[in-house]
Amino acid sequence: MKKLSEEFFARNSKDVARDIMGRILVRNLYEDNVLSGIITETWPYHGVGKGTKNKEGLFYPPGKIYIMPYRVGVFLNISTDKEGEPSCVFIRKVHIIGETEKESELGPIELCKSLHIDRSFDGKSIYGDDLWIEGPSINSSEIGYVRKDKGLPPNCLGRFYIKL
Repeated sequence: MKKLSEEFFARNSKDVARDIMGRILVRNLYEDNVLSGIITETWPYHGVGKGTKNKEGLFYPPGKIYIMPYRVGVFLNISTDKEGEPSCVFIRKVHIIGETEKESELGPIELCKSLHIDRSFDGKSIYGDDLWIEGPSINSSEIGYVRKDKGLPPNCLGRFYIKL
């Protein structure tokens, strides 16, 4: 499958967050040892919130990985829109598909731990050789949306989710 390109991410965060739903997040650990999962929840962000740590990542060019430290782990975000515009998509949940029959949906900290994503990814490309997104989008009727006024952070534009 073809990796998503910089042009895909050079759009507003809400459109990108919706359009990566159901696509595959791929982590190449080494030589053909690949872990992957279906993206099942995203939160688009625009602007800088009061509690945002490592704010520089919000201003990265489109398609750059923005790793946000959070308590004992990190969160995976992808910059969107254009360089200098504080905009990103937070990958909130991924349904991991392993080599066994066991499948699980992981939240943001568990996701990063399982895929061996750490602070060293900050600023790298999401369409590189270590981590990328691929695959077709899903039918929009399978995507749910919660508006930003439903208890989300002020700079969060809403929450997209799918059920598997």
